[in-house]
Amino acid sequence: MILIAAGRFTDGVAAAFVAGIYYLALSLGGLIDGDEVFGLFETYPADQALHALLGVAAVSAALITRSSARPAARS
Repeated sequence: MILIAAGRFTDGVAAAFVAGIYYLALSLGGLIDGDEVFGLFETYPADQALHALLGVAAVSAALITRSSARPAARS
């Protein structure tokens, strides 16, 4: 998903942010529901930790990239 949106800088940053929020929600859902995420599929503690790590990494990358130097506009 992020690679598809990477054609433009702002689209890539937005896709990374959305993917991060998705992974954080997935991790939180696993923590709340316990053995199943939203009653759809099983989850294990390693899955929850991985989803939390991926979510934090994606959101952090999006926020850091957004606040750092933006690419120069093409003319």
